[in-house]
Amino acid sequence: GDLRSLAFTGHKSLMSLRRRLAEVRSVYEPRWARNNANDVLVPALLAGSWSEGTDRNEGDRRVMETLSGQSYDALRSELLKWANEPDAPIRLVGKTWYVVSQEDLWAQLRKHITSEHLQLFGQVVGDVLKRPLPSLDLPPQERMYAQIRGLHPYVSDDLKRGLVESLAFMGARVFGTK
Repeated sequence: GDLRSLAFTGHKSLMSLRRRLAEVRSVYEPRWARNNANDVLVPALLAGSWSEGTDRNEGDRRVMETLSGQSYDALRSELLKWANEPDAPIRLVGKTWYVVSQEDLWAQLRKHITSEHLQLFGQVVGDVLKRPLPSLDLPPQERMYAQIRGLHPYVSDDLKRGLVESLAFMGARVFGTK
């Protein structure tokens, strides 16, 4: 259990592993955890991952605006600063944003997560997961052509996966035994 968990943490980020093994945690507090980056990193942590690739990802941008309470351009500008840090908590690869280590980011930011953050997260998860796929409006034999016909889901698979992983993480870590 513990060895596998440490290996997984080290695989995601060596700095995260270093913090996790630290005897004196305050020594290893990352710069991003000390510099009021909560306004952008908490929404990123809750979303987990999202895409900004095309106009089809407008839903992803709207979700991030809801979670952060700011325009997507302002949020993105701040996130880029932290994504370019040597010990970055978040990365942008191509057009996809993702949290480097959910466990590490949660450990550093959990004291900044408010009930308002959690309410917004609950609203977003409900909205995203309840929304039917546009392809389901087509007859079954035509659904494979949905994207060709311009029918796209409201949000990217990256964001859906990120939200579900965050929900599962909170269920296992916050309300579970860890």
